[in-house]
Amino acid sequence: MIPFSNISKEKTAIIYHEQFINYGKLQQMSRSYQKKIQKEEERIVFIPMDECPETVYKLIACILAKKIFVPISNQRPEEQVNKLIGEFSSSILWTKEICHFQTNNKPILFPEDTLFIGFTSGTTGERKGFIRNQKSWLNSFNIFHSVPVFAKKNYVTCLTPLHYSLGLYTLLQTLCSGQTYLLGIRKISSLASNPAVLNDSQIFSVPTVFNYWIEKMEKPMFGTFDVILGGESVTENQRKTFASKCPEARLFDFYGTSETSFISYNDQQLPERNCLGNFFPKVQVTILDADDSIGEIAVKSPMNFQGYLNNGQIILAEETIKTGDLGKYEKVLFYFGRKDKRINRKGEKIFPAYLEKIVLQLPQIKDALIYGVSDPELGERVLAEVVWKDEPLALSAINEFIKANSYRKGKIDTLLSVQEIQYNESGKKKRSIQEK
Repeated sequence: MIPFSNISKEKTAIIYHEQFINYGKLQQMSRSYQKKIQKEEERIVFIPMDECPETVYKLIACILAKKIFVPISNQRPEEQVNKLIGEFSSSILWTKEICHFQTNNKPILFPEDTLFIGFTSGTTGERKGFIRNQKSWLNSFNIFHSVPVFAKKNYVTCLTPLHYSLGLYTLLQTLCSGQTYLLGIRKISSLASNPAVLNDSQIFSVPTVFNYWIEKMEKPMFGTFDVILGGESVTENQRKTFASKCPEARLFDFYGTSETSFISYNDQQLPERNCLGNFFPKVQVTILDADDSIGEIAVKSPMNFQGYLNNGQIILAEETIKTGDLGKYEKVLFYFGRKDKRINRKGEKIFPAYLEKIVLQLPQIKDALIYGVSDPELGERVLAEVVWKDEPLALSAINEFIKANSYRKGKIDTLLSVQEIQYNESGKKKRSIQEK
């Protein structure tokens, strides 16, 4: 999968702090690690994703040895493996040493070109493993770079951890494409000291992480770098903040899932509200069970994954994958939130993600999270957690603003002022009120 033969050995593959590793050394070190892992009979290899060159060597060694790697956090790796080993008959944890795990499960016959298995809680809170083969990710790499606005730059980095899909994807895409990956970068200001690198960089992130660092910037940062955001939608206020703090840079966002890779992208700096933009090449989207033109987004694409791993069983993916997201198509794709988070308020369907986008236009609101909670009269009532930037607004004023700026019915029933919205590591918002 890693086409070392097509890349000059002198080309820099990784920059890690002050350490420069070229493709020749990357190949040499990866093959030495391959010899170690090649001796092991087990095909499943858990790799704690420390932000260091050794992790990269291990990933490539697994690819060369035709092992299937499972990326996990570098925090308490043994504890994480103990939660996941029940999916497999045998596996390895590769830290400084190699630890073996055995279960009574029957061996699973994975396809020959399986690349890795990622585990995520998704939106339901239930753990699920998604299976990725090499071909689908190579298709993703090629299709991404075929879009003119995402043409290759020399340097690439990602501000999210390597064990998440975006971080892992960005790393492998960079190395397969012969670019230079900036390893261990956690904040955008780390690049400011080297304008030559900054001006020729693509920075991947999720909106939450990226905007945290943008808001901490005390003065504008000049440079012609590109920022590519995914995982959550980007608000109008976030776009305006970016434009003021990084006036020479360009901001793009894409819509996709761990199962589908890239679906659509925005190349407009201020797109229409809820707009997910244009489809990537070779992507076909269907809107299922549409109600008022809004329905579930389903995707057929050469970038789609192979299936789920659940309780030691492979559940093969359909040719067309249902995303669980709600959207509509009117020349471009629009997003209205998760299907399972849609609120049924007295028979009326309300899209909380859609309402969030509206209320976040209010200058008094810094952040917001809207969701449904059980109610004996309404079935579900609409609750909004709000972080105020200025003086709080009355609930009636917020609902008047929603009414004036929405083409659908919708209102907030309960307003909860909070100090901050909680986010998980992958950048998704967490509600503070949990129902049993």
